[in-house]
This record gives sequence, structure tokens and C-alpha cells, in this order.
Amino acid sequence: MSQQPSDDNQNKKDLANNVLYDNMGIFKFAAIFLVLWWVLNYLYNHYFLGTPLFEHYLNLCVSLVKELLNLTGEQIDLGHLPNSMLGEIRSHDGAVVRFGEGTDGLSIMAALVAAIVAWPGSLLKKIAAVVLSVITIFILNIMRVAAMLKVDVYFPLQFDVMNTWVLPGALVLGALGCFLLWIKVSGQHPFDDNPT
Repeated sequence: MSQQPSDDNQNKKDLANNVLYDNMGIFKFAAIFLVLWWVLNYLYNHYFLGTPLFEHYLNLCVSLVKELLNLTGEQIDLGHLPNSMLGEIRSHDGAVVRFGEGTDGLSIMAALVAAIVAWPGSLLKKIAAVVLSVITIFILNIMRVAAMLKVDVYFPLQFDVMNTWVLPGALVLGALGCFLLWIKVSGQHPFDDNPT
């Protein structure tokens, strides 16, 4: 009977080792994703925000939102706040959307880029997936900000729900769609990295 407890302990150790061993590819994907996402967010917060490059990015985004809204018949004025790091998009009826940190879409792009790079696949396919995904999220974000102003003009009572939940959720779903497409195109899975 004294042999039984050590056999149980050994079985538990073997099971734990098998779980780790069998899922090593997923653990590797998660670790690479988290490190890359942290690095991209660190670079964004410490080396991009508040720079002239960030100001140029905001100006590009605000002008594209204005053009999109003009195509839909909105009369739009643009303004800049004193620090020039936040653009204002004003409608003819006084509705205002401020474009800056938080509405720039870069946090979603960082998570998507980290996920694509961390997922197994050929380097050429990864580069193409990152470029196409960033362009897609950029366009979706421009549409999201334009929709925010439209909602503020025509459905002001629903603005908070749309601004806080619906439109950001749609952007996240767009990023998820890009990532799921990348999984399909990559033709690989982290389990492929598991030794057999």
C-alpha cells in the first residue's frame, strides 16, 4: 500500500507534464502575443503620442473623416484644440466628435499586429496580412468616427451607447475577422509546433 501514493503523485506529474507538452504551441503563441502587444503599446504611449508624427496621423484621419462625411451630405468644419494633438470634427448643427488618443484605432491595430505576428505562418504571408489588416482597421476606424458624428447629429440620445459599446465593438469584430482570415490563410496552427 505504501507504493500507491507515490504512483498517484507520479500520475499527476505525468498528467501536468502532458498538458504542458501537448499545448506548448498555444502557450508559445500566447507568450509571443502578450510580449509584442506590450511592446507595441509601450512604443505607442512613450514614443508616438504627442509627437509630430502622431499629429500628422491625426490630421490625416480627421481630413479623411471630413471627406467621408462630405460625401454623405454632412456640412463639416474642422478644428484643432490648442495642443494640436486632438482634432475636432463639427457638424452644422453643433455636434462635435473629438479625434485623438482613444479614437485613433491604433490600440486595436497593435493587438491585431501582435496576434498575426505571433501566429505561425510564413514571413511573406505575415507581412501581407499585417499590411492588409492595418489598412482594413484604419478604414473601419475612419468609418466608425464618421458614424459617431452621424449618430450625434441624428440620434443624440443613442450617442453614448453607440460611442461606448456598439461602434468600438464593431471595430473589435472587424479585427477579429481579420485575424480569423489570417488563421485560414496561414494554413498553420500553434499545435503544429508541438513535438510528437
